[in-house]
Amino acid sequence: GFVLIKLSAKLSQLSIAKSLQNIKPTKPKKMADHTIYMKEKDEYPKDKKPYHELVTKVYFSGKPETAKEARLKMSKPLVKKIEGPFNENDELVNSTKKGDTYIFKATEFQKFTLSPIKNIWWAQQIDEGKITDIELTKKNLYLDKNKNVCLKYKLETNKPTRIYAYCSKPIKKVSIQVNKIVKETVGTEQHSTNSANKLMFLAQAVREVRERLNNYPNLEVLFFKDGYTENQLNAFSNAVLSYNKEVRVIQINSVYELINFINGGSRKEIKESKYREIHKISEITIFAHGYVRDKTNEGVISFGLDGKNANNQELDSKSFNKIDNKVFLVNNESHLYSYACRTGIGVSSEIVNNPLKSNSLAQKMSNHGKITVHAYIKRSLYEDTWGTQNHRDTYISDNDKGESFMENLKTDIKDAFSDDPNDMNAFGKYISTEKKIDGVIWNTINLTVINRNNLN
Repeated sequence: GFVLIKLSAKLSQLSIAKSLQNIKPTKPKKMADHTIYMKEKDEYPKDKKPYHELVTKVYFSGKPETAKEARLKMSKPLVKKIEGPFNENDELVNSTKKGDTYIFKATEFQKFTLSPIKNIWWAQQIDEGKITDIELTKKNLYLDKNKNVCLKYKLETNKPTRIYAYCSKPIKKVSIQVNKIVKETVGTEQHSTNSANKLMFLAQAVREVRERLNNYPNLEVLFFKDGYTENQLNAFSNAVLSYNKEVRVIQINSVYELINFINGGSRKEIKESKYREIHKISEITIFAHGYVRDKTNEGVISFGLDGKNANNQELDSKSFNKIDNKVFLVNNESHLYSYACRTGIGVSSEIVNNPLKSNSLAQKMSNHGKITVHAYIKRSLYEDTWGTQNHRDTYISDNDKGESFMENLKTDIKDAFSDDPNDMNAFGKYISTEKKIDGVIWNTINLTVINRNNLN
């Protein structure tokens, strides 16, 4: 805007408290400093410049030839952070559903002069397509009790959708994505016949769903079925579905089927599949064995170690390269968590002081998929899935729960020379729900998780 202001010869200072490109002068008060005040209009057209500029010309003593131009730039409230999605009860949610309405909030801004709600734009980006502005009305744009600028948004698609809040230019750093797909892949335990080890991969997958993904509607759980009985397979599927009724549970039996499913959403190869155009993968979590081949130093995630179909159940860099990297989100925003041994080491040795991370399977998967990979350099231990040995010995000793007199006696002796865990009450409640399925331990509320914070 352009403003021409004529001041008396006595006026030596122009002070603007709040102003705008479209200003609304107020009637000057009789004050000693002859200050002119301006205030922001209640409504005015928005633009996408990072600031508003007030242009003035000032001249003195009625002499226009003395006029000097002055420009005052007033910063807009540039958005630093948005939060959401919230439901209409103002509760932060981990999952979204087509047709439901959610709230997104702009909660942090750079230092600003003007009102945030009058200068913020909201935009959407569906499936990494064009960023388009959302039409704003008094019904979907408002301030909450904490003065956050809020957008009420109805989700109209199952495709990955990104919501932006901005003043000048939308940037991915200040956005939130919804409708992401999370995938878990679970290996089969054929390497060990121990009753405690047999179902440990399945147990960790159940825990992941229970603790982190129980409200996530876009979840796919794939598991290799070799080596499990029908009762064990059904127990796993039922447990997963008991914590998340929206999950897809799929049995597979080869890496070929795994890759087909990652690429096209089906165990069979579908070359023209459009499934992943809608269902991008934001995260893959793998529970399985892993090792490094001695002669080639090639890392392997082994979903069927020592089983009859072991060769068809190994994921190495060659097979991973058959995955179309377009199934993932862009800019390394998809994550893969491998809880297999040695995915991040890159050399074939049990004890390694100088791991070759650049040659690791983790790095090769990251390079091909353009994803962020988290992996163990050495071994990942599942041995405490059902509680530690100290937990179990203490429980047997305190409750005479051994299968024989000799087992009770041995645990009594061990218990006498060791401290009891601090959480035995919790363990007592946990083990009361433990059972055996075809001779192996099973419990859907296993206590101990393989900690993802330990991944590199």
